[in-house]
Amino acid sequence: MTKLVKQQSSVGLVKVDLSELKNISKSDIVLYNSNVSNKKFKDYSTEKDLLLMNALITKWAKYIGAKIPEPIDMNGLANFFKDSFPNFNDFDLNECINLLVNGKLNTDAESYGALSPMYCSKVLHAYQEHKSKVIFKVRDEIQKIENMKPKEIDKNERLSDFKKLLSYGKQDVQDKKTFIDTGDVVYNFIRKNKLIEMPKSLQDEALAYGEKMFSDEKKKKVIEATMKNHAYKTTADLNFEKEDRVKKFAREYVVNVWLRQTDIDKLNKNLTYEMIDIK
Repeated sequence: MTKLVKQQSSVGLVKVDLSELKNISKSDIVLYNSNVSNKKFKDYSTEKDLLLMNALITKWAKYIGAKIPEPIDMNGLANFFKDSFPNFNDFDLNECINLLVNGKLNTDAESYGALSPMYCSKVLHAYQEHKSKVIFKVRDEIQKIENMKPKEIDKNERLSDFKKLLSYGKQDVQDKKTFIDTGDVVYNFIRKNKLIEMPKSLQDEALAYGEKMFSDEKKKKVIEATMKNHAYKTTADLNFEKEDRVKKFAREYVVNVWLRQTDIDKLNKNLTYEMIDIK
């Protein structure tokens, strides 16, 4: 599987599956990769670096039918590229040449048979504009992928949030309010850790509560639909939902009973991540 490297200041290189990228060509990917991994002109210092730069300058001259610069002029151009385009690399210069000779670079620069610094600067600035657009496009696609991935919550953070949830629930019941256990998070926690006994009397109370709450909910929805002159669900539809809704309300009842009888501050002091990690 082909991978694309992504540069991030805090974690170095991150690999992304290229098959997930949309509207990104292979050449865009190669350009992006080279920008991350290839040695930049500003870091050129060895004889090997100079030979590579001179080879590319020679290629440029040959490809456009210009005179190959003399050694002194060649070195002058190499230093000019290094100073004026320090973040370019060998791929950039080679790609710039290829785009130029294939008429795919947006520039009207004329060489007049020689690689002058002014001519090269106009061409390289045109390539810089092309490169910036490609880098931005690829980064944007990578960011979209990263944003879609589920973020793993730190265990300590998750434990802290759960303690706050229990405290909020305790406060609700102390204020004579019903704590709404969204997603049965607290109920599943109670069941996993066997924190409450479930005698038949409690089960009966919970189901009776569930029946009443479902009945009240149904009446409220029917009245609201009637007042808004909207057709509400049929009796059959409501009955189909009844079992699930009654059980949901019954579980909510159990959670509120548990909150009323539990010392949440004491529990939170001994709470561990393993206790809340419901799988």
